Amino acid sequence: MLEAVLLAILLTVVIVTIAMAVLVGVFSFQLSRSNRVSPDTATTAPVVWLWSPTQAAKLHRRLRGAVRPLAIPSGGRGRRGRRGGRGRRRSAQPPPHAELRQTVAAQAVAIDHHVVYASRLSRQTRRRQLHALAPQVAEIERLSLRLVHQQRLAGQPANIGGPHPVAPSPAEVLHDVEDRLDRLDEAHQELLAIERDNGLDDPDEVLNRIATPPPVPGTRVIAPPPVSATHVPASPPATPEPRRRPSPS
Repeated sequence: MLEAVLLAILLTVVIVTIAMAVLVGVFSFQLSRSNRVSPDTATTAPVVWLWSPTQAAKLHRRLRGAVRPLAIPSGGRGRRGRRGGRGRRRSAQPPPHAELRQTVAAQAVAIDHHVVYASRLSRQTRRRQLHALAPQVAEIERLSLRLVHQQRLAGQPANIGGPHPVAPSPAEVLHDVEDRLDRLDEAHQELLAIERDNGLDDPDEVLNRIATPPPVPGTRVIAPPPVSATHVPASPPATPEPRRRPSPS
């Protein structure tokens, strides 16, 4: 019984040790990978440079931060599509400025190797070498910003010029509507003037003729007498009163 308990304890200790070793290995691998200047290229920089305040560590972190936005997504593999019952592999187009981004990333890795080498020199030589490498690190940062800006411009849709290339304000839209209505009124008046000059009838008068039917031939139309606002109908003539006969006295 005691041997079984000791065996169980031993197995537990071995399993815990193996699990801890695996966790430490994974954590170390993640730290080493995050310490790389380029995700696809290993670096000789120590892991402590992730938080070290030394000048070499600062240059290393600046290079790593400048190259991170230039990472090309690993989605360039072809996708299979079906057309006519046969599968075909379609290669995706490379992202814009892919070659330039790879060149800048490669140069940043090369400068990082020089930084690591300079950090192992004596104090005076190390300062001199790192001071000479600082402008190159600044150039990598500047080119990285330009490439990121170009990538954003390439991803935006083309802006075709028109009446309102930018979203207009409500006042501008209302002014545009009023201007269009004025132009329509002017065009209508010019059209009426051209019709009158050529002896054509006004459309409004033609519509009035259609609305009022013409009189039927053979019938007499009696027009009602005009009634004015001050007209008062005449009163009927007064009836004369009969004369009274004188009574006999």
